[in-house]
Amino acid sequence: MKINLKFATAAILAALPVLAQSGGDAKGIYLDQNDERPAMKFSVLLDREGQQKTVPANYTFRDGDKMKFRFELSKDSYIYVLHRTIDGTDTDRYAGQRGIEVIRDDDRKKERKDSYQLLFPNNTTGQSNLIKAHNVKAIPTADGSYFRMDNNPGLEKLLVVVSSKPIDIAKYFDVKTGKMRDGESGGANRKPRNDSDDDVLGQLTRTLLDYSGNSTVQSAKGIDVVDGYASANSGGKPMLVTVDLRHAPAR
Repeated sequence: MKINLKFATAAILAALPVLAQSGGDAKGIYLDQNDERPAMKFSVLLDREGQQKTVPANYTFRDGDKMKFRFELSKDSYIYVLHRTIDGTDTDRYAGQRGIEVIRDDDRKKERKDSYQLLFPNNTTGQSNLIKAHNVKAIPTADGSYFRMDNNPGLEKLLVVVSSKPIDIAKYFDVKTGKMRDGESGGANRKPRNDSDDDVLGQLTRTLLDYSGNSTVQSAKGIDVVDGYASANSGGKPMLVTVDLRHAPAR
């Protein structure tokens, strides 16, 4: 499954990533207005055959489903959403945050240069990634735009980074196209650097794993409980929420 960000009748043709992970009482932290640690509430707006409904991350998605990923933060924060598609049906080893290291090792062996994609912010899904507290944010940000499942089953892996301060994500990605960088640094004063693909990917992997240790996640359990919650264990550094969306094969 590949994520191709193209607009067609105001829809983004892509495979949507959504949330799944276990953890402690993230909801309690989210509801505590006096807690200084950032927290996030999340759900998915599904549009199936013209009918819209809010569903949890563990919902079974199928070919052609259109959807938006929605979230709300307890504190003013910046968000960055990374994406990776895992094709096929045998995807268990890529599930959860441990899958970050597995993907990195596989890419290193295959010498891939497109390991992760910056799904948000970029020129297609929206650039404004500073989210004010308790304002619901949906991506894609444009009205009438959605992610849409392709026809290839697999695992859509999403990594949501929440930070109280801007992150220099341009070190790893072209912030216009969302493509991963290859051997050059970002920013206005961009200069060539002597990093191999493995080095760039390795730097990103280590950063993501560090952020993942700062999060507690509480997932929705059923269709009647659609909101999931994530909270930072410490307000001093960004948190990473690892998200796995399983795209079921057509029957």
